[in-house]
Amino acid sequence: METTTKKDLIRSIASKSGLKKNLVKKIIEMLFDEIKSQYQDGKNIEIRKFGHFYPFLMKSRPFVIPSTGQCTKTSEYTTIKFRASSHMALRKG
Repeated sequence: METTTKKDLIRSIASKSGLKKNLVKKIIEMLFDEIKSQYQDGKNIEIRKFGHFYPFLMKSRPFVIPSTGQCTKTSEYTTIKFRASSHMALRKG
């Protein structure tokens, strides 16, 4: 599967919409900033027919430091996960 960058998205949207790239870039940045802000407030973000972003607690787990052989644990932290909607599902066949 090929990777699409934010720059690719901006180019594609600008050419399809007829809007200037700078305006499209500002809109996309605003969208990402708003998603980040909502996430930092502890909210789920649902975009219909696209998917939803939600906070996910990563539990503490043991690991070994290779250079010393010392066994220790990571600390718990919260990350963000994305679940695509059924409309986004890749269908084979």
